[in-house]
Amino acid sequence: MLLLGAASVGVPGARERAEWLAEGLGEKEWGEALAWARRLRAEGVLLRAMRGDAPTEGERRFTWPGSAGAEAAHERLTQLAMVADFRQARVRGTLAEALRILEAASIPVMLLKGAALAGFVYRGFPDRPMEDLDVLVQPGDAGRAFDALVREHWKASDGDRARNGDRGGALHHHLPQLRHSESGVVLEIHHSLFPVGHPFAWNEAESWERSSKVVEGGISTRRLGNDELLLHAAIHFGWSHELRVGAWSWMRDLQVLSRVVDPDVFWRQAADRNALTVVTWALRLGEMLAGANTGLREVHAGAPRESAGTARGRYERALARHLFMDAVPNGAAPSSVWLRRRLWEKAIRPRETGYGSSRPWTSLPSAPPGRPGGLQRARGLARSLLREAPRASSWMLWLRRLLG
Repeated sequence: MLLLGAASVGVPGARERAEWLAEGLGEKEWGEALAWARRLRAEGVLLRAMRGDAPTEGERRFTWPGSAGAEAAHERLTQLAMVADFRQARVRGTLAEALRILEAASIPVMLLKGAALAGFVYRGFPDRPMEDLDVLVQPGDAGRAFDALVREHWKASDGDRARNGDRGGALHHHLPQLRHSESGVVLEIHHSLFPVGHPFAWNEAESWERSSKVVEGGISTRRLGNDELLLHAAIHFGWSHELRVGAWSWMRDLQVLSRVVDPDVFWRQAADRNALTVVTWALRLGEMLAGANTGLREVHAGAPRESAGTARGRYERALARHLFMDAVPNGAAPSSVWLRRRLWEKAIRPRETGYGSSRPWTSLPSAPPGRPGGLQRARGLARSLLREAPRASSWMLWLRRLLG
């Protein structure tokens, strides 16, 4: 699925490598691949990649293996692709409705994430599937935007209201999720790009000034420039999502955006915003997931370099293998949250980078106050080891893959 996702954004040879790997998949593996595709809302993207609807020059169509599992997966994927594309058309229509409501309330809106990419960098919403919509408004407009949508066909879930109050908790950078009463599409109104306590020197007022005017669904709105879109996506994946959540979408976004950014501008912005380490690791993992080098990490002297041929280089490659396993389903990464976070810290090195005690998880509303003491940490580790004991074979597989 990773290779087909890469093929869908034009990575040379990805379809052929996917075809070669498909020969070795059994019925169980095809079922797992299809389940992953459904979670990603990516059935249409993957089917088009297999069919070669938009192949690069010299590539041929995907040849399905003749096994029963492959034939069943093909038939099921064909059925689901139509539903997936229809779902994304509803997402776009729902976005247009929200933009019309906010325009009528005289509230400037900036599209974020998939909403900012689907119609302007990809060929359309079906080619950039998303589960929800994200828009940014000025902090002073957030409450008005929320109320304007609630007066129409949008409703906040009771769970979100209970956790955050009607208009969001103090630690959130967005208001409670709103769900459209007819389409079921979820929308988040952001009043900031990142949660409270983030370590990045990002001047959002300047981003508003530099943003581009675009038209979506017949409504005038705004989006970040491509360089800032890539930078925001890299920080969102590398920091907010701890280099693990949303890996498939990040891998594709990186491949698409890397072709339309100015590398010098991109790295200068990353340095100015104190995001070099996070961005470098996000790019490194995105390239591993796609099996293709964008070249971005090699073009700027300020980007942290891999220490090839040294102990540090071997250590970083082991970390990269762990992060890869942690980002994909059935990747053999341990389920221990404590271990995942410690290894994320080893990669990002937040204290050496100047992030101090700031961490992605310290901005969560459920984060406990202060740092646990040594005895408490030891007890937590012991409990984690006991929980993981039944998964000893998985730990051994993880270690073997980690060590290459």
